[in-house]
Amino acid sequence: WRLSWSHSQRGDLLVSCSEDRQVIVWTEQGFGAWKKCFQKTLGAPVLDVRFASPALGIKFAAITAESQVNVFECTTPATLQRWESQDVMIQDKGKPGAVDWKPVMPLASKQDRLEVLAVGLHDRLVIAAKGARWVEQACQELKNDSAIQDVAWCPKTCRSYEVVATCGLGVQLWRLDQSKDRSPWRLELLQDLLPDKALVWRCSWNAMGSTLAACPENSEVCLWTSVGKEFKLNS
Repeated sequence: WRLSWSHSQRGDLLVSCSEDRQVIVWTEQGFGAWKKCFQKTLGAPVLDVRFASPALGIKFAAITAESQVNVFECTTPATLQRWESQDVMIQDKGKPGAVDWKPVMPLASKQDRLEVLAVGLHDRLVIAAKGARWVEQACQELKNDSAIQDVAWCPKTCRSYEVVATCGLGVQLWRLDQSKDRSPWRLELLQDLLPDKALVWRCSWNAMGSTLAACPENSEVCLWTSVGKEFKLNS
């Protein structure tokens, strides 16, 4: 179904997922040769995989067709031989779409180094964070009937809040305010970028978080650029 590269700081690692329920991590051996260093069979077809920021170690998240989300972490970076798995607890699971990590910078504060995932389901966006275990922190239902096809977490620059993009029936931007105490996190719709509700398959941010690209079913590529507090479609 999908592929995800690790950051170059962690070497040439590629994780793949497929309908045969397999997640496989590949490492390059040189001269175009690749070797499996991890393989796991999950309980259902695996729809999406994403590597985390290198500041969090060698780990990736996977989501299956039964809405099971797992995080796999390599505990032996030198040999890539030992991997551990953790379940991400999501309440009232729905049909899945995609998963993405909150980007973490190398010199980020303790609060900003918290491991957080955005999980796109059939009818809602879920934010889960890791404390003693993975727990759902925020959830927002969609206002349309199309499952989320992709999720892209915006790199944080000068904003006091996080921005997550989703696509499916249109493209939406979501604002996430993380609590620094035990109060609930707040997730709300920030901007609806495609009011005509075209079916969109993939979305992705540039490295600065200033431009969002999306691929509607009409084979075009749409680009939105940050202008003040809003994103404007490039003409």
